[in-house]
Amino acid sequence: MLQLSRGVVQPVGTGLGQAQFGNTFGSAGEKYSSRPYDGVEYTINDMRKLVQDALTREQAPELRKLVESIVAQVDPKDYLSEVAAIYYYVLKNVRYTRDPKHIELVQHPYLSLQPQAWDRAAGRRGSQIDCDELACVIAAMIMVVGNSAEFVTISTSHAQGFHHVFCVAKTQDGQRIVLDPVPGPFTTEMIQQTVRYQAWPIEPVRNARRGGSWMASATPIQGRY
Repeated sequence: MLQLSRGVVQPVGTGLGQAQFGNTFGSAGEKYSSRPYDGVEYTINDMRKLVQDALTREQAPELRKLVESIVAQVDPKDYLSEVAAIYYYVLKNVRYTRDPKHIELVQHPYLSLQPQAWDRAAGRRGSQIDCDELACVIAAMIMVVGNSAEFVTISTSHAQGFHHVFCVAKTQDGQRIVLDPVPGPFTTEMIQQTVRYQAWPIEPVRNARRGGSWMASATPIQGRY
């Protein structure tokens, strides 16, 4: 199996540097990095790096502006409603699409959020991404307005490894909310069928050297729902 990470081209040595991946190819403005699939932990680490990059690159204010427009009608400090508004915005504008067979495709949140991917008026169904990219998009959007997030990988069979990932929001008032557009209204049933899970926090911490950039923690938490 091959892992294909799709990012945004940057100068070598900054952000998502090419040294982190194997073969790199792509057109102007995009970067595809391929390497042999190394397992769930490596995919989650790549997802964290993509979210981290979305929150620290110079276009981060654009992401903030988008999310501010989404939550503009929400009462101040109503954090649960802010998270709900972001979730339903993604749910409305996305089409779940599976990865190619035997390939784990992980796309940068900015590529999932770029205007042409979300322009339904132009005849598009919306951005077409799968569960790991949905988790990255939602994590970046909720974190840019001050919430914490984690990725959660699950298995619904004792005989099967982790086969699905989603984002869980942790609001400033201590609530934890599963944000998974894939099952949508059947999220409760999915959780009830879960026999094993692992949570991977993406806790924002302050990096004084970069003037307040957000970094991602790397400590998984195992357990059961």
